[in-house]
Amino acid sequence: MKLQRLLAILSLLCERDKATAQELADRFEVSKRTILRDIETLNQAGIPIITRAGRDGGLALMPHYTLDRRILSTTDKQHLASALTGLQSVARQSSITTLHAKLLPEDDQSAMPMYAINFAPWAAEHPVQHKIEQLQQAIEEQYCMQMHYIGYDGQTERVIEPHQLVFRQASWYVWAFCQLRQDFRLFKLRRIIRLSPQEESFSPRPYPDASTSDDYSSSVVFSRQPIAGYTRVELRYAAHDALAVAEVLDGSFLDVDHARVTFYTPQLAIACEAICHLPPSVIVDEPAQLRAMVAQRRSTG
Repeated sequence: MKLQRLLAILSLLCERDKATAQELADRFEVSKRTILRDIETLNQAGIPIITRAGRDGGLALMPHYTLDRRILSTTDKQHLASALTGLQSVARQSSITTLHAKLLPEDDQSAMPMYAINFAPWAAEHPVQHKIEQLQQAIEEQYCMQMHYIGYDGQTERVIEPHQLVFRQASWYVWAFCQLRQDFRLFKLRRIIRLSPQEESFSPRPYPDASTSDDYSSSVVFSRQPIAGYTRVELRYAAHDALAVAEVLDGSFLDVDHARVTFYTPQLAIACEAICHLPPSVIVDEPAQLRAMVAQRRSTG
């Protein structure tokens, strides 16, 4: 318990300029004397925590102090390397390269990535990559973007305030405040026809987690098990379509003995989108509403 508290104190002081001993005592539900002993323990471990006097004083890390990389375990380094390498694949920014070098120097063999993460598309000049770069700059510099977007309700022109880039279900999205709808929306980058920077700037708004948005295809897009509020979907497929179905949905959804797929979805529009990426020989058995939606989409191309 003490070790957890020491790490929590250190983490808090890394994030904040200072904190009083009483604040820390209240936060961790211990006495002020215990906190002062914890600070002494951290100092003895080589972490310089200083005391600032005065009404605005408190406990703080020594200015310009950085944590020793030895505090990271081999697994910690591997996870960091995986995350930073993945981020570098789409965010071509020198600051990320610099951060990687600070935390994980090239000569540290224990910092080899545990996972090979690459968000970049196969094509060298993929349109989505360009949109990511445009939106990254807009998020950093806090200016609006005009967007020509195609959705289920047709094509629209919108002005958005981009707040966050989201990668989910093998697709990129931008989580933005939509001035047309006066609310946050999740927009799929592949559906953006055109992006244009605007002179209008914006101040970041408090925003809900993108994963709670209805646009986010729910926290669980397709489930093998019934979930309250989800609709049961059953498909039939030919044997030669099994690979295509596994690629779009997942191989674990296939009943290979009966050439059927059964899953549950929070929105029929999501299921329709996925099914329209399958060969026309894949048939929707139920529900009838989804079968009609897929037929309409396929007939209009």
